[in-house]
Amino acid sequence: MSRIVTFYSYKGGVGRSMALANVAVLLARQGKKVLMVDWDLEAPGLENYFFYFKNEVGGPGLLALLIDAGKGTEVDYRNYLSPIVAEE
Repeated sequence: MSRIVTFYSYKGGVGRSMALANVAVLLARQGKKVLMVDWDLEAPGLENYFFYFKNEVGGPGLLALLIDAGKGTEVDYRNYLSPIVAEE
């Protein structure tokens, strides 16, 4: 079963991204597939929490996905991802 979990607040600087990164790592360690979306469109930076993992250069990101979808283009979210892979 899939679940969606969000971290939200009106104020910035409260640790949402750090909480998201920590929960994602815990779920991944349990063998779950995790998709993280950084909705901070002005200053996205989830990749900064994963410098010790292999970060693959990925697609253009969330904002590009939204712009393409707004143009009526059929989008596949997988083309906009930046995979993070834990090396064993």
